[in-house]
Amino acid sequence: MTAIIERREYRNATNNATIKVEKYFNKFSVALWRVVVKYDTNVLGFAVLDGLKNKPSRLRILDICNHNI
Repeated sequence: MTAIIERREYRNATNNATIKVEKYFNKFSVALWRVVVKYDTNVLGFAVLDGLKNKPSRLRILDICNHNI
């Protein structure tokens, strides 16, 4: 079971996808971070970065948001 501890949402530069930065916790593990991208036209999103020990920097998040994913 995965529990989301913290979540922030952003929109990309072309305003066609949502970028979620999540701090999550799996049973028997430490809290980790991931960055998930979900296009408005798709039902499912995909993880761009996963299993990070530290929160991605603001610059890295802005780079993902402004990049044409």
